[in-house]
Amino acid sequence: MNKTKNIALADDHALFLDGISNLIEDQPDLKVIYKAKNGNELIDFVNISRPDLCIIDMEMPILNGLQASELLLRKY
Repeated sequence: MNKTKNIALADDHALFLDGISNLIEDQPDLKVIYKAKNGNELIDFVNISRPDLCIIDMEMPILNGLQASELLLRKY
């Protein structure tokens, strides 16, 4: 029995978020549980509800993907 993996996405482009979300949701063992528009939104979400995986755009406003990744790796 495969456990469903919960995924959080972060990208400032809505079209990309929707597209990658649709591709992920086509997989039976994957579920997108959150879509963030910047790194701060992602960090806030991860602090409350820890997904199994984060897919993060490196170039976003407010807090870019590299900065968000470093913060997440340090904390979790």
